[in-house]
Amino acid sequence: MDPERERTWTQRLKRACQRVNEKFAQVSNLEGRIHEKFTQSSRIKPVVTLILAILFFVAVAFFHGFVHVWVDEWYHQHLGHTEPQLEEDLIVPTTIHHQVSSGGGYVTIWEPVTTRRAPDKGWLVLENPYYQLKINLDHSYYLIYDKLKARDILVYNDTVKNELDMLTGCDLGFGDHDGDNPIPYASTALYDRDGISYEILYEDSARGFVLINTAGWDTTQTEAAKGYDVEAEVAFGIFADQPYFINAVELSNLQRMGCAYQTPYKDPDEIVHSWVLVDEYRTTCMKGGDNTHGDLWGPPLLYNLTSITRTERKPWHVGSAAFSPMFPTHILLGDKMAGGVIFSLPEGPFRFDEGLGVYGDQIVGEFIINVDAPQKAIAFTVNPVNELLFFYDLREFNSVNEYPALMEETCNRYGLVYPNGTLDAHNWRTKRYAYVITLVDSWYDAAGDAVTGAAWARADQGIADFYHYQERIGVELERTKPLACL
Repeated sequence: MDPERERTWTQRLKRACQRVNEKFAQVSNLEGRIHEKFTQSSRIKPVVTLILAILFFVAVAFFHGFVHVWVDEWYHQHLGHTEPQLEEDLIVPTTIHHQVSSGGGYVTIWEPVTTRRAPDKGWLVLENPYYQLKINLDHSYYLIYDKLKARDILVYNDTVKNELDMLTGCDLGFGDHDGDNPIPYASTALYDRDGISYEILYEDSARGFVLINTAGWDTTQTEAAKGYDVEAEVAFGIFADQPYFINAVELSNLQRMGCAYQTPYKDPDEIVHSWVLVDEYRTTCMKGGDNTHGDLWGPPLLYNLTSITRTERKPWHVGSAAFSPMFPTHILLGDKMAGGVIFSLPEGPFRFDEGLGVYGDQIVGEFIINVDAPQKAIAFTVNPVNELLFFYDLREFNSVNEYPALMEETCNRYGLVYPNGTLDAHNWRTKRYAYVITLVDSWYDAAGDAVTGAAWARADQGIADFYHYQERIGVELERTKPLACL
């Protein structure tokens, strides 16, 4: 077959497999509706209804037990990657820099290894029995490799020329909504010119825990008018015998700290932290948080297992009336047949700093976003800064009648002093937030169409382990200074 025709045929088959998977994923929701119809008709034609019901549920079992599994396995085996990985992109560490063993597990920190995508400082690889974190020291982003599933679960794709369409695993982005900055949106994965440094901050050998810090996540440019005056450090807490890790971030506003000149358009209106996940993770469920508050501004929190469709760019977001104490504790993104990942936001100072009063939000927004180009993917995105969210949104405050009253009600609900207006999204010196990221395998309970109790329990244990080290992580982040201020 002609190579171009074969490529076109493969792409069509891939799209068909995706549609089949999405339809099969919805069968469990369809069962409840059809069961209700059977119940209604059984009163009129009980024998016929019984025969149809048996045939239907046998067919459903066949689809779930054979067809769905076969299509899913075939799809992942033959069409899981759009492009073969180049040999010069393979990350193969060979020399151990540091290792800790505990409880039958281990944490290995490898000496950095260079590739085409990280030719200078190379990749820092952190590993335990469940996963590898591969951190690009040249360009400030990282990837996650699931060792149990033998697959990368964060997407990197630089095959397109348009930088806005590149997919960059997990990175940080800075934006200027007014468009005065020559680079209106800058990603650390693309615009960090000097890369990042790393060090081991803390080790608890008895519990098998290591805290590694990476400093210098920024978009500093050689041209003075470009880039943003914000620098981040990201600390990774690795456990020797658990499938989760801590991702703790400190953001420093260099202008507010006196380390950069006052240049309004280089003080970002929005800061984005995204994890771009493989497209198969198209089911979501949430747990925890305050969902009793009246939400007049967006879709309800998805506490039931829900398939993510492509009908809108943001299938879920916390809404314009978001406030971090309301946020869900756990957000799962997964494939019923092939694992998933849970993002957990702990309570306490890494969610909301009470000492800052109404400015205490460390995260002002969370989103699930559909990605279509250069390949289909799902992004879980958080906003440490965004002038268009709740306490900061001047336009909504002045144009929507209920907005000021809802803001005042929220302040009263959480014991804050109502500011009688919106806040300045640039008025911050440092922000510190953290997520516990848990890889889960067989998380789907088909009988209950729900996340298994064991999966949620594992995520809860990750939060508990975070609390054990929370103070230490906070001290270490506060102790280290931005590289731009040294």
